[in-house]
Amino acid sequence: MGVVVRKQQCPSCAKKGRDKSGNNLAVYEDGSVYCFSCSYTGRGESMVQKEAKVFDVTKYANYPIKALTHKPISEEICKRYGVRVVSNVETGAIDGVLYPYYNGDTLAGYKVRNLPKKFSYRGDSDGIGLFGQQLFRKGGQMLLVTEGEDDALAVAEMLYRRGKNYSVVSIPAGADQNGTLDKKIKQNYDFLTRFDRVVLCFDSDAPGQVTAKAMADWLAPSTTVKLASIPEPYKDAGDMLLADAVDEFWKVLTDSREYSPEGIMTGADIDLAKLKNSPEKGYLTPYSGLDDKLKGFRKGELTLLTAGSGIGKSTIARELGYHFVKEHKLRVANIYLEEPMEKTALGYVALDNNVPLSKLWMDRTAIPEPQFDESFANLVDNGRNFFFHHFGSLDNETLMSKFRYYANAMDVDFIFLDHISMVISGQDGDNERKTIDLLMTDLAKFCNETGVGVIAVVHLKRKNTSGKDKSLNEGGQVSLTDLRGSGGLEQLSWSVVALERNQQDAEESNFSTVRVLKNRIFGFTGEAGRLFFDPTTGRLLEAPEPVHYQEEDGDDKPINSFE
Repeated sequence: MGVVVRKQQCPSCAKKGRDKSGNNLAVYEDGSVYCFSCSYTGRGESMVQKEAKVFDVTKYANYPIKALTHKPISEEICKRYGVRVVSNVETGAIDGVLYPYYNGDTLAGYKVRNLPKKFSYRGDSDGIGLFGQQLFRKGGQMLLVTEGEDDALAVAEMLYRRGKNYSVVSIPAGADQNGTLDKKIKQNYDFLTRFDRVVLCFDSDAPGQVTAKAMADWLAPSTTVKLASIPEPYKDAGDMLLADAVDEFWKVLTDSREYSPEGIMTGADIDLAKLKNSPEKGYLTPYSGLDDKLKGFRKGELTLLTAGSGIGKSTIARELGYHFVKEHKLRVANIYLEEPMEKTALGYVALDNNVPLSKLWMDRTAIPEPQFDESFANLVDNGRNFFFHHFGSLDNETLMSKFRYYANAMDVDFIFLDHISMVISGQDGDNERKTIDLLMTDLAKFCNETGVGVIAVVHLKRKNTSGKDKSLNEGGQVSLTDLRGSGGLEQLSWSVVALERNQQDAEESNFSTVRVLKNRIFGFTGEAGRLFFDPTTGRLLEAPEPVHYQEEDGDDKPINSFE
């Protein structure tokens, strides 16, 4: 049948007030479409609705049953499944195959294959079962399920050659690249769970495997499920039959492993040696107070940086990125959505030369050319630092595709995202909370699956909710409830770090308090030191501890002096 690229609303069903879920119409790789609910079919703009309800299935029931030629399927197997052929009147060659579909015991229609690979359906598709289902309605010990009719016939043929006669069926609409199960599968749940065990023998490509996993998750609570892995270089069971790999296929079945839904494991599944290994240590920052709480930043964790407007969120993000690249020699991706890529890169050069980025942005001669070139070579053009040529918002799916590319193709250790609110600002829809929840779920899943660390900037609400008198832009204490947009920010992050600074205080306007709001690993929260922004260098540095005096024998002596 081919791979289902996506599913969308069927226009014919929609006219009749059906398909409110918007997924009846299957769109295939070659551009053809088919609705298994109303038989709407076609390609692109030429799509038309077939009059399935009035089609006379006996027209095809009179075609002969013969051995197939495009796959070496015997006449015996074709008779078992009622598969018929259409022959060229001039040459006698088989140029079409008719696969019967039943509603219970009643023949409902045929899927028609015009060789080599053009499909359509003739008949009534409402209430049809899986291909071959009418043969095995009583259930039994084992059911084999494939991705297409030819694969079901190929499996039955290989078993027949070994003297076996197991129950074999096929799903009707092929695999879906997102793993979405067709409703024709779901409406036959009772049939599938009548068997003691179900062996899923889907194609070895990505759509086949993700659909097999989705179907295994769906069936596992009610019956034993096994996954049969088609070995290389074969794509499916049909390929194995063409290669006469009958014994090899038998081994595939006998080696098929029992499926457990993701996350459900026994104690025997836990690796003792791995359990004894200490976790990877975090990468320390330039800020000892923060390191004392978090013990550094670790890969595979999602950390949020937050502060009021203009307090220094992007500044501390730049300092951390610079430190990771220069001191730890890490591979870093920089996604700064409110500035051009060139400014992000210039930030590394500015930090390396203790020149404010604002000054360098306006005057590139603020750093002598030899020093500029050296910093660029060491920090930007070093093969370990990656940037994002984009400005403005982008949808979650596009963002996550970039993240996966950085992880898989660039092998990065950390990704900096500035900022989450910018990601969703231009997206359609009026539910900001839901959109942020989905993004945070994607980010947390990404960290778990890839082991890449993500450090993301997030904004605060305009008004603080901590009950303090000061606003968040005037040094007010930040709490987790001040994060703007969604509870998912708090729940799905590993750590949350806030900066607090009073921009209006003449003496303290360049000093920030670091506060750890969440620390999933160690639990240490609260104040984590003070930082000082030096406007002459543009650096955010750890502030020296204030010198306190005490009276001793009539003399003032500093407590923490070097004397």
